[in-house]
Amino acid sequence: MAVNQWSDLEAYISRSHMNSLHEEAFMETYHALTSFIHKGYQMNMDESEREESYLSWVVNSAPGTGKSTALNVLCKSLLKKNASNQHEKYPLLLVFNNNDTMKNNVYKDVSEFAKQHEIPDAIAYVNSDEIHKMIDTMRKYQILCIPQQRLRDLMLDDEHINNYLLYYPQRAKNTKDDARQKEVHKWKRLVIIDEMPIYYDSCVWDIGSKDNSFDWFEHLADRIHLSNREFKEARDILSELINLELKDNVTSHSTLRLNRFIEGSERERFFNTILAKLADAKGELEDMRRYTWFMKMYSKDHIGCIERTNKQAIICSEWLDYSRLHTHMLTLDGTAHISQSIYERSGFELIPMTNVHRYAERLNIRWKNINTSTTLSYRELKEVKEAIAGDFLEIQSKLQEKRPNFKMIALPKQDDIAFYHAEGVITDEQLKQFFTIKQKPDDDMRKHLFNVVGNNDFSSFNAMALFGVPIRPPRHYREIAVAMYGVDIDISLNENRNKGNWFTDERIQKLCIEDVLANLSQIIHRTSLRNVNLPEEVDIVMYSKRTEWLTLVQQEFRLPDERVHMHQLHNELRFKKACSKKMIEMVKLMVGKKNIKLTAKEIGGKALYQWFRDNWKGNRKQFILSELKNHNILLYERTSKVGRQYWLFMLVDQDAFTDHVVSEHYRKLS
Repeated sequence: MAVNQWSDLEAYISRSHMNSLHEEAFMETYHALTSFIHKGYQMNMDESEREESYLSWVVNSAPGTGKSTALNVLCKSLLKKNASNQHEKYPLLLVFNNNDTMKNNVYKDVSEFAKQHEIPDAIAYVNSDEIHKMIDTMRKYQILCIPQQRLRDLMLDDEHINNYLLYYPQRAKNTKDDARQKEVHKWKRLVIIDEMPIYYDSCVWDIGSKDNSFDWFEHLADRIHLSNREFKEARDILSELINLELKDNVTSHSTLRLNRFIEGSERERFFNTILAKLADAKGELEDMRRYTWFMKMYSKDHIGCIERTNKQAIICSEWLDYSRLHTHMLTLDGTAHISQSIYERSGFELIPMTNVHRYAERLNIRWKNINTSTTLSYRELKEVKEAIAGDFLEIQSKLQEKRPNFKMIALPKQDDIAFYHAEGVITDEQLKQFFTIKQKPDDDMRKHLFNVVGNNDFSSFNAMALFGVPIRPPRHYREIAVAMYGVDIDISLNENRNKGNWFTDERIQKLCIEDVLANLSQIIHRTSLRNVNLPEEVDIVMYSKRTEWLTLVQQEFRLPDERVHMHQLHNELRFKKACSKKMIEMVKLMVGKKNIKLTAKEIGGKALYQWFRDNWKGNRKQFILSELKNHNILLYERTSKVGRQYWLFMLVDQDAFTDHVVSEHYRKLS
């Protein structure tokens, strides 16, 4: 049964599922998918167009508008249609962001549908564990699912590419014209990709890091059984060539052929022999990939781009041209309008969709201005994280009092998960459900600031805190830029990067901005904001000093100023440091007058008195009380005859704070 109108969906998804969708947004996305299928099919059937051109579309449906459900329904409707018409097939290759999404979303639902309707050879998935089992049978399935990493690997090793792209259904029985049947039943799959695919293949070589440890060489050498002497000598030459290129090539942006350093020598002849043997090692794809890159650098000029920073490196990177698949392709990406540089370079046509989200009515951005840079010292970074943890718990407590259904999740960087769990920001249940590595490599969906795209695990949360901005190291953007623009591009950084303009070349800076903004949009849409039909407000708390990203986020979501709130959290952090220092000074001034009540002016003059008056309010008052107690200073709050507030302080021994009266006194003050 074809899906021509909203009511037709009941044949494929539940009524409750339909109620969660926005009718207009869903049907627009679904019609884009069916248009792609029918147009691609017709072009394949038309002999004049078959080898001329292929569709390359990117459908810009906003996150939460039903892209995965539309793909789900499309697969079911095609299977049902094809089951009744053996001469009209629509075979698909579906590519997913990760194995978890692939197995637990479309595949699971569509395979159950196929079983219920007794449709054989309907759908299969291939991950790293299944490749060898499936290689001879995958062609018979009408719908084949793979992760994006496998698609990238196919672009690098096209020996098996037709196993994935060609569809051979089981031949009908009792067919007289067997040759004709073979011709009719050979089909090229149309490709649909969920989220932006991997568009470049890169390899980095530097001095003294794991990138320069040459594990790939060791793995391949082990396969061809080199002697200890051969292994050591060849490995020394390999390391020497990389190091010499980084040290000696000081004038060029790009590498020159590495064999020039040993050209004409006995060492070159020995090394060439070893390299030829490695070519026959038939190692793992990752090892052979690095071998291929080295061989290019070894024999050709201008293969790698030299990164001249404190830690020099050679960046090898090439663009993956998916048009080499020679089939029609469609990508579903709700942030495609942001990632323009990538899709323009790839030759994809942007198919705009209506964005039905009501951001101005539902979304609040709470910006916490604080420096989260990894360039801070260990002590400074710890203080920042403690300030963030305290602020998060305070926001959570206050909003839970105002909104009974308030539910908040934190999204830290991967290395900070344990810290925030210890601080109580991440609960034990959340740690187990979202932030713990699972046992199987294919199921490693540990969430963090750089790993939530395409995942809906946080859709029940109506608030999320981002402990930083998802900006990747500069080398990440350099690798993309080298692939897009070649090895002669200037990949240097600006000397003054305070305003967020990292890169000298504006094209790399544009790539960086698009990447970060697209990731921010994806993260924000992971919350209950993605549920278009819900009326509830959603709060996004962001911790960073880079306010230029706040401006871009406000523009992207078209938020009025009243939906954006700025809080100078770094000022509070500075106050806490100053307060702790003030307490130490007070103790030094009072040490000879222990157990004597003193006014602020008697201890530190008018300046200390004024400091207390200025800061005796809100969160600062609470922190002052805590610090007084930590430094064994009792505080007595008094009111003068004329109604003016003042304080008396008394330095006491530590055990005085165990007294019930004192403890009760502090509770009343707080």
